[in-house]
Amino acid sequence: MQGLNNLKNNGVHGYVFMISCGVIFGAFLELLYHERVIFAASIIMGIYFAIIHKINRALTDEPIYTRALLSTFAITAVELALGIVTNRVMHLHLWDFSDSLFHVLGQICPRESIIRFMIAFPVIYLSKTADKIPIQWEQKTNG
Repeated sequence: MQGLNNLKNNGVHGYVFMISCGVIFGAFLELLYHERVIFAASIIMGIYFAIIHKINRALTDEPIYTRALLSTFAITAVELALGIVTNRVMHLHLWDFSDSLFHVLGQICPRESIIRFMIAFPVIYLSKTADKIPIQWEQKTNG
């Protein structure tokens, strides 16, 4: 029981919730746009949700648009790093924005950053409730 209280006090359960929501949302987007689920892309979306949650928790006094903008910059930097590793080094070809204007190495582009910025707003609102989710643990007694 004490372990669960520590989990709640540290906010770990909020991150687990946000990552889970991100993975599910990522899978939904993959099905919607590609008619198949690329598990790695869903995991990356879970990472994005966790980043937004971290920024939202750290900057609670900042306006929502500031948190959304900082989240977008952070996610874009992670997307560039993950894209270089997964697409360029490992040759997995998960995404390629080479046909987009002003792309960087085909891994990031302004269009996708704008989409990430718009997605950040509802995710920030979701993040506000993530740490408030109650954890219930029932202890069974042998009797």
